[in-house]
Amino acid sequence: MKDRAGPRKAALALQRDLKSRGEPVFHPPVRIRVIAEAYFGYNVRHADPPELPPDCSGMLDRARKMILVRRSDPSARINFSIAHEIGHLVLHPKDGIDCRTQRAASAEEREADEFAAAFLLPRESLLRVCHEQRQQPPTITFERLVRIVAERFSVSMEAARVELLEALRLD
Repeated sequence: MKDRAGPRKAALALQRDLKSRGEPVFHPPVRIRVIAEAYFGYNVRHADPPELPPDCSGMLDRARKMILVRRSDPSARINFSIAHEIGHLVLHPKDGIDCRTQRAASAEEREADEFAAAFLLPRESLLRVCHEQRQQPPTITFERLVRIVAERFSVSMEAARVELLEALRLD
C-alpha cells in the first residue's frame, strides 16, 4: 500500500494556510464548499446526468473552474466529493477534468481520497473529540465513537472509521 504521507501532508499544509487566513478549519465540520468557492475560486454545483456521468459522484472541471456533485448524494458524500476534487487541485495540477467514481482505481484517485479524508477530519480535531468522549461516562464503544465523529465532522461512517483507526494508531 502506498504511503499516505504525501496526501496527508498536503492536507495539513492547506489547513495551516487556511488557518493563517482566519478560516476555522479545525472546528468541525470543515466548511468545504466555502473553501472551494472562496479560497480556490471554484463554483460548486449540484448536477445530474448527463452533465455528471452516471458513475461519478463528483467532477472537477478546471477549464470552467467548477466542481460538480451529484444532487441525490447524501451531504456526507457531497462533502467528501468536494474535498476529493480539491485534493486533485492540490496534488495533481494539470489541465482537464477529473471524475470521482465509486471505484478509486488509479493512484491519483486514491491520493485524492486520502487527501479528502485527512482534510475533512483534521487530526488535531479528531483527537480532541476522542479525548472529550473518554471523559464522558460510561465508556463508549468504538462504533459509537465512529458515529459521533461521522456526525460531528459531516463525513461517512467509513471515512470516520478509517481516520479514527489511523489517528488512534499514531496517538
